[in-house]
Amino acid sequence: MVFLTANMWDYGTLVARLVPNRFHAKIVKHVEGREEEDTFPTAYKTNTRGDVDRLAVSAGLSVESFQYLSQYPNYLMFNGALFFLGMCFDKLISRFELLRIFRGWILVTLRKPGP
Repeated sequence: MVFLTANMWDYGTLVARLVPNRFHAKIVKHVEGREEEDTFPTAYKTNTRGDVDRLAVSAGLSVESFQYLSQYPNYLMFNGALFFLGMCFDKLISRFELLRIFRGWILVTLRKPGP
């Protein structure tokens, strides 16, 4: 099984967790221009390494790969200064492997153990 999920320690995820789901569609419409019906409720269940490990074990799967991926700061495009800061932050966390935990996405591959 392969999946992509938001990283709990990404600034976008942290803000989204603070804002109730009922406001997400209107905010996304304003910030990104995406139609409100294309914004879905969020439930953060697999957004850290510990979460992924725990859920994989409970499903009888093993974690084959776990990678932090950078995210283009599109949520900040509504404001030039914020977008610039977002780009600078992205460059910083992409350059130093120690800061990978702050990257926006987590790409996971799970495997069912063989016989």
